[in-house]
Amino acid sequence: SVDPENGCVLGPAAEECKDSKLDCKGAGICDKSAGGCDVMGVCASVPKGCSKDDPLVCDCNGVTHENVCVAQLVGASIASEGGCACSSDNPCASQGTFCLYADNQCGKTGNGTCASKSIACENVESEPVCGCDNQDYESACQAQKAGVSVKALGSCASLEDKPGKSP
Repeated sequence: SVDPENGCVLGPAAEECKDSKLDCKGAGICDKSAGGCDVMGVCASVPKGCSKDDPLVCDCNGVTHENVCVAQLVGASIASEGGCACSSDNPCASQGTFCLYADNQCGKTGNGTCASKSIACENVESEPVCGCDNQDYESACQAQKAGVSVKALGSCASLEDKPGKSP
């Protein structure tokens, strides 16, 4: 068919979908890149390869994926860019992530954010931190790489030296 406004030849209409597995009949993904969880998407072909450089994404089921491509490969619809919210009661579900809390929180109050352990720390300046596991790390980056949130700047031993503080 031809678009009456501009004369362009139109391809076949993309099939609308709500869910990859149900609506796209295993032949593709439901691409909702324009909208989120409660919108209609269009059936699209499955991505051929994924880049590890893209940011984490949170899907509509609260699962953090390495990136949009990886989420699409498993038929997930994207809710937002970045890791999903997490807490000690709702841990990060995807491999290679952990629940990163704000400094000095260690999961005591509020939620954290699912964060990747796959980060490069080679060019990060050394600034020792005490992790929530009461272990010392060369930097906050090294703690994140180990899957640990930061309890405080400085070594854990320095916390013991301060009156009224316990690691």
